[in-house]
Amino acid sequence: MGRYKLSPNRLLRVSLTVILFAALMSSPGIGAVRGDLEEFFSGVTTLIAPYSPHPSVNVDGTISPGEYDTSVTYTTSDTQISVLLFHDNESLFVGIEGPSWRWVTLGMSSDNGTTMGFVVVARAGAGNAYAVQERLVTSISDEMTLVSPSAGPGAVEEFEATLSGSNSSAELQLSLEASFWSLGPGVVYPTVVATNLTAPFGFPSEVGGSDVHFLGGYLLRPDDNVKNVNDLFNGKIDPLPTLVAVAIIALGVIVIFAEFVVRRRAQ
Repeated sequence: MGRYKLSPNRLLRVSLTVILFAALMSSPGIGAVRGDLEEFFSGVTTLIAPYSPHPSVNVDGTISPGEYDTSVTYTTSDTQISVLLFHDNESLFVGIEGPSWRWVTLGMSSDNGTTMGFVVVARAGAGNAYAVQERLVTSISDEMTLVSPSAGPGAVEEFEATLSGSNSSAELQLSLEASFWSLGPGVVYPTVVATNLTAPFGFPSEVGGSDVHFLGGYLLRPDDNVKNVNDLFNGKIDPLPTLVAVAIIALGVIVIFAEFVVRRRAQ
């Protein structure tokens, strides 16, 4: 029986294939942002939404300990308003807390184009009541006009907010499938958080300037590790050593198998 020989060229091709496969399988799915949005969403902070099949979030307007993973909180540097996310593959749960705001907006784009769906939480008047509305932006820029979305399924499923002293908190349950977005795990979506503490009462018609924070939004897949993905997005982990280690292990398995084949054929 003829001997099977794993030539150097074939070994090199196998090695490169394994490395490429390991890179694709190990890295989170990242949606490419279109060129006309790169100036706003290049190198931004990524706000992570952990996954749970049975979220413990109770949408009552009060953010209780244990409801959200506070290790992936995003807090604005100017208003000190914090945003927390959670999802169960059907709904996106949003917690907002901080100094009493006049309005806070959260926008996400699922088509990586210029269209972005927004939910806006605003104080309607001088009382303690907050309300929520859905808005749409058709041109993402430094100054964005908020318009009412056309007819179609809305995103807001539940909403509650409370104002206590000088602090406010709000919770929302948003559908991942709405007329202005279609969100799923494993992709980074262009995301905007805008906040204002001193605007007139009521809902804004525009957002821009220092009120706006350009971010990414990532919904974790069921098999994603919160800490590892968060560290990766924040530059605390260089993925290359991990990928090389995976490739070396896989290559070793291939070489052992090839040697096994050679010995079997030599018998």
